[in-house]
Amino acid sequence: MSAYKLFESVQFPNAQLLVSALAEMGYEAQVGEAIKLSWGSQTAQIVVPASQIPNCGYDLGFVWTGTAYVPIIEDWAASTVLDEAWRNRLQATYAKLAALVFCARKQARIGQVQTLPDGTLTFSATMEVRVQ
Repeated sequence: MSAYKLFESVQFPNAQLLVSALAEMGYEAQVGEAIKLSWGSQTAQIVVPASQIPNCGYDLGFVWTGTAYVPIIEDWAASTVLDEAWRNRLQATYAKLAALVFCARKQARIGQVQTLPDGTLTFSATMEVRVQ
């Protein structure tokens, strides 16, 4: 039986944005009620199959906690292939998409979006406000 890590500090409240962030990183996630992971007896609602993760051999799951999706990763993979740098990149991609959605809802025009090496996003947005 494989050991696993549940990263409760890494939270993604919106499933659609999470799936989009994974897609932007090159993964095609499966979405369902309880998808069985390729290791142990764990299930998750969002799964990136092991076949899409080079040099890994383990599925990456995201489990709904009631407020957010959190990664569930096989212990070995969490310390090697899907390490903290990878999780930070996913968080930055998710945050970028969330910011773009927010700006679109506010009808703001967005300038160039840039992700800095530390994961910080920089972009400019302008909104037209009419005062009557």
